[in-house]
Amino acid sequence: MSAIIVIDCSITMSWLFEDEKNKLGEHAQSSLVEGQAIVPSIWSWEVVNALLVAERRRRISREDSNRFLRQLDVLPFVIMGDSNLQLSLNVINIARTCNLSGYDACYLELAHRQKLPLATLDNDLAKAAKKLGVALLSA
Repeated sequence: MSAIIVIDCSITMSWLFEDEKNKLGEHAQSSLVEGQAIVPSIWSWEVVNALLVAERRRRISREDSNRFLRQLDVLPFVIMGDSNLQLSLNVINIARTCNLSGYDACYLELAHRQKLPLATLDNDLAKAAKKLGVALLSA
């Protein structure tokens, strides 16, 4: 199975919260039938943080968080754990050029490097992707 898409945390979390469900998130999730999604290693920690914040705000329970993590674990995700000076330079340059956080620039750099479309609900990240010629998944 080959990689077909880069998915960010905003898309991932839309799968959990009813009030965040949308056509783009559903399309990204259904695309996983056709191939793998790749994500930078920061994705795992962003998901964990979003779950913890949701628990603290009483949007979900600990059991909901654990269940969601188990559901994600069976999906065809490839977590890219590569890290080196050149990659860091690429990410920081993208962040500077596009006025993004280093975290968001990781998703954009990965999509650019792998020549894959990016699935995001983040408007600033979507604008930056267009600026760099990175395709966006559309619903």
